[in-house]
Amino acid sequence: MAKPDFEGALAKIRTRFLDRLREQSAELRQLLEQAESGAGRRDSIKAFGAIAHKIAGLAKSVGFAELGQAALEADQTIIRWLGDEEPQPSFSDVLWTMKNCLARCEDALSGNG
Repeated sequence: MAKPDFEGALAKIRTRFLDRLREQSAELRQLLEQAESGAGRRDSIKAFGAIAHKIAGLAKSVGFAELGQAALEADQTIIRWLGDEEPQPSFSDVLWTMKNCLARCEDALSGNG
């Protein structure tokens, strides 16, 4: 019986992750710009958090620990900012975690993450 090719399978999953991350990164950049401009700020931040949540769920499993952590922090900060949990993060804290998440996406896509 042949051994399963786990490394090959993981490489395929990682490639699909990076392909999707390219699309998500473009979406995140647009949402960040909208949040900074004030146009639909709350909706933009909420949509950013939803994408960050998806990234956080898989990034660490495919070898992007820093990206996974940054996405998780953005997701959790956004959830607290949208809700009524105390202490509620400031808008500048939310923007910082969004920018950090996007920077880690770009690092992963450039091969530095």
